[in-house]
Amino acid sequence: MTNIDKIYDLFTWDSRLTPEEYRRREQRGLALAKEVRYLYPFLQPFLPEYKSKSVWEPCAKALAARTDGELLPYLPFLFDWLKDPNWPGEEIILNRLAAMPPAATEEALRRSKRGAENDGDGMWLAELRRMESLRTDGGKITPMKLTTDRLLLYPVEDGEMRRLIEAEKDGDLRQAYAEMLRGCLADPARRVWHAVWYMEAKDRPGTVVGDLSFKGIAPDGMVEIGYGLRQGCCGKGYMTEAVKALCGWALTQPGVSRVEAETAPDNAASQRVLSRAGFVPTGTNGEEGPRFVCQPTER
Repeated sequence: MTNIDKIYDLFTWDSRLTPEEYRRREQRGLALAKEVRYLYPFLQPFLPEYKSKSVWEPCAKALAARTDGELLPYLPFLFDWLKDPNWPGEEIILNRLAAMPPAATEEALRRSKRGAENDGDGMWLAELRRMESLRTDGGKITPMKLTTDRLLLYPVEDGEMRRLIEAEKDGDLRQAYAEMLRGCLADPARRVWHAVWYMEAKDRPGTVVGDLSFKGIAPDGMVEIGYGLRQGCCGKGYMTEAVKALCGWALTQPGVSRVEAETAPDNAASQRVLSRAGFVPTGTNGEEGPRFVCQPTER
């Protein structure tokens, strides 16, 4: 029989670990979790006796990996997880529920809505409605992952962003990550415009070579992109490949009018990335230096 405590230990964040080391531990825990028959131990928000909230998000991943049939007996608990969008793992559970056939979740969703209305719980009701809005044909949702020749690009979950903040030694970058996380929590319906996006090497699964992010979406549809590479990953063309792909995706999204960026005046490498990705100077300056814009090719 699989030891649940061992799984929790592997799921628990340890500040002495790098994010990559923790992800490897988490993967070992997720592999063990597949052997657990009854899923109640992973309904973490309802087990307050366990020591750390850092296990909630991996527990959500363990649940999300199960089949629709395995999850059906636990639907009331899964819908309860949506009561607070700030709970670690809530976004994972929301997306997993949205991916199930509507007929399978109809009764549990109806009861949850009734409970939210009776309790006057507007936050829970909003999350239940957001889950419904994510559904497309057949109840399936499109995974938020972009593929280039050499990279996988994807927005990371809130728990991973918290680990980035804890591990980051640069004060300015730590503050920037914290602002991104606050944006995700305050605007969960549009968190992709606030979250950190990882650049993972396709030929080295789990190896993150850099990251990108937007800074929210402005009322006029402008989104601003920022980016950076991990040590030892410069000079390989990764950033041009990633910026071109992410901006191309962004410009196809509803409500987005253009993508802007700015660089330090002496950052020639960053300016080359922008030029190769289709950006042109705006003729204006921001806080860091000259600004650039990428417009849709067709309107």
